[in-house]
Amino acid sequence: MAWFALVQGEAQAVSCDSPNPSVFNFQLPSGNFGVARDVPIGARISPWTGMQSMGREVWTCMLAAYRPAGPYYRSTLQQSGVTFIENGVNYHVYNTNLQGVGLVIGVNSGTRREWYGGDNAKPVSVPPTWGITMGTTNPGATRMQWGTRMNFAFVKTGPIRAGTVSLPGRVAQAGIEEFYKQLPMAGVDVTVSGNPTFSELACSTPNVTVNMGTRSNMDFGGIGSPAPATSFAIDVNNCPAGIQGIQYRLDAVTRVLDAAKSIVALDSNSTARGVGVQLLDNAGAILPLGANRSFTGYWPTAGGSYRIPLRARYHQTAWAITGGTANTAMTFTMTYQ
Repeated sequence: MAWFALVQGEAQAVSCDSPNPSVFNFQLPSGNFGVARDVPIGARISPWTGMQSMGREVWTCMLAAYRPAGPYYRSTLQQSGVTFIENGVNYHVYNTNLQGVGLVIGVNSGTRREWYGGDNAKPVSVPPTWGITMGTTNPGATRMQWGTRMNFAFVKTGPIRAGTVSLPGRVAQAGIEEFYKQLPMAGVDVTVSGNPTFSELACSTPNVTVNMGTRSNMDFGGIGSPAPATSFAIDVNNCPAGIQGIQYRLDAVTRVLDAAKSIVALDSNSTARGVGVQLLDNAGAILPLGANRSFTGYWPTAGGSYRIPLRARYHQTAWAITGGTANTAMTFTMTYQ
């Protein structure tokens, strides 16, 4: 009879032979992974390795009558504090040596006959303290064999510092436990191989100064009228390949005078009166402030440098216009997914 539990164990010895193999070594996801800067914390940033099996005859034990037992596991890595949920499974995320990159470990146990839950069973998370995944009990003393299989993936835990994941030594431990005792017996260290690299993907966007030129009262037609527009562009440079989507937005630094028309006030150092600044797209349509817009010019397979063409113009906001300096500022934000 098989049953499921996830509890903190207290272990007592069950009579077991030495495990075979005596050390588990699994492969980490391999490759060079570029992660868009604004991928949310808690998102998976590598593929799963797929289940890697040590076989179903790792542990051979004598099990007393009505004494439930089975494989126990724990990770020896530090918890990141980030939660990762996929396919209904809540995984613990553990820190690696690389800032912003965490490791999740899934595990599924089985007897000599079958994996608990079948060949396609969902794994459970390897916990930070000794915990059981599944076990077996019998009405009489019996000889039991158990095995294990694990899979691994990486999850974003914060801003990523480019580098290589290196996890020397053990990342977890496994053993056989008579349920609700103290410490598992026939312990096995779980080690990993592989050194995937991670980098954060983003473009560079230098500051832009727009020379609006000199305007006179004759350039306006009364309150609510615009002056001729000035064309400019925001440079989006050195974009790496591999970003799935780019969005941009502009936000006012000064007071918004008319949100529907994207007209903002001059800054406090300006001496002109009676005008504001309006932002337009390259076609001359009003560009909404504070709203994300998709940048469709980016080529994900190649990356590159691009320009976002825009326009700006003064807009008369009062019956009388007083000459002087007329400056404002806006912030430009890129979001990478």
